[in-house]
Amino acid sequence: MAEEISPNYSRKFKDLMNHYSDIKKDSKRHEHFESLVQVLQSYLVGVALPNEAELQGIFGRICVNSFSITDLDQNSVGTGVYLAASIFDHSCEPNAYVTFDGKKLICRALVDFPTLDWTKLRISYIDILNSREERRADLLHRYYFLCDCVRCSRPEWPEEQVGPVQCSNPNCSETIFISPEALEHQEFEEDSNSKNIIVKDDIKGEMENTLQTANLDSTGKMLPFAEDCCRNIYEERKFNTNHKDLQEEGKSMAITCPKCGASNPMTPERISMYHSVASFCKEQLELCKDHYYLDLCEKGLERATGVLHDLNLLLVKLQDAAFEASISLGHWEKASCYGISNIEGLRHYYGKNHPSLGMVLLKLGKILVYIHRCSEAVGYLSEAEKILRASHGTSHPLYTQQLLPLCAQAREEMQEEVMRLAGGRKMKSISGGPLFRTMCG
Repeated sequence: MAEEISPNYSRKFKDLMNHYSDIKKDSKRHEHFESLVQVLQSYLVGVALPNEAELQGIFGRICVNSFSITDLDQNSVGTGVYLAASIFDHSCEPNAYVTFDGKKLICRALVDFPTLDWTKLRISYIDILNSREERRADLLHRYYFLCDCVRCSRPEWPEEQVGPVQCSNPNCSETIFISPEALEHQEFEEDSNSKNIIVKDDIKGEMENTLQTANLDSTGKMLPFAEDCCRNIYEERKFNTNHKDLQEEGKSMAITCPKCGASNPMTPERISMYHSVASFCKEQLELCKDHYYLDLCEKGLERATGVLHDLNLLLVKLQDAAFEASISLGHWEKASCYGISNIEGLRHYYGKNHPSLGMVLLKLGKILVYIHRCSEAVGYLSEAEKILRASHGTSHPLYTQQLLPLCAQAREEMQEEVMRLAGGRKMKSISGGPLFRTMCG
């Protein structure tokens, strides 16, 4: 049995990579495989099963090539292997997006292509709301490859690598980055006359060319170690270039805010505070890995407030988790607060046209309609409509059955609200029918 991709191209199950050696080395997956073999043998008594090597090949193909089938609200409802769709490679900057209508898989391009070339379509296998290091580790663990997509091949954004902190001026919203060398690539020495720091370089910039030439493989591709070293050097130069106003106060490194001019000393105390808060936030996120707990999210947010900037990746992830947890508990006002405050952060990391951002905007718009804040809802739903029209298409049930009716309802309620405020007829109450229950609890 084969699935046709184009008139001259089709795929069979045996065409898929079985990752035999990878599964053998993966203790958890191999243990799972052995358990499944025992289950098969106990249920299929007297049935001639394929030998263990063949069974493991089948298991490996399913593990690595299966899709999580989701409902309209992105909840997983099953798993399926789609032979034709297995052609899609991964990118952390995808140019295509997969949705489901029942068990039917639909893939739509997010950008315009002059001609359709299946080999150039890239989808995201994972949630990209993670740092480069975390994304690559996740892909290596689950799919057995080290990602070298466009986003992973270039140096990490400072927001992902270091994470911005708040400016020392409480009225300023500018991002202030602790120097990467202060966090990772430097030695700290206590000055005898003060409790501040002296910074020592670990890697000199002139090593860059040596690393680039000495660590290429036979294809000319840079090896991971060299790539990481060069990335560190790039970030050091980038930091020094972007912070020419870096100055020393005695023996303490300080950054002058480019927006308000406030001095931000990078003292050991401040760096220690950053590490403490970042570590605590990571712990809370790890505890919320399989289920969102609002109390844990709020503990992390409480510690992070006033320390981490709104664009800090940890803060963005915590607020996103708090948003989802609030929805599951029916705390609509809280959910609206977390959703609104996090939109800029999600837009920053996902990009302004990513379907995941569109889904959050749809949820937020729905909540705002539900709590009678329709004038705000219209803006978020309009932005969601532009994104989801491209990712899902105008015939997808999410677009036709949820988004369009909700947009119409929000505009109608907003007009009635305006009329009520102007002395017109009283705004009718909103029903909590199926439209709301699908996404809001």
